[in-house]
Amino acid sequence: MPRKRALILDTKVILRFLLGDVLELYEKVYRVFQRVEEGEPEVLLSDVVL
Repeated sequence: MPRKRALILDTKVILRFLLGDVLELYEKVYRVFQRVEEGEPEVLLSDVVL
């Protein structure tokens, strides 16, 4: 069985989404979060990031 890959999100990714200050990066992050809502990919977020 193939092993699932997970995305590891860092602080910069979360900030680009929340702030929306750099439109190009916001759009990329938005698309990633849309895929996450659909169930792929699995995401890891360290409590240190929060």
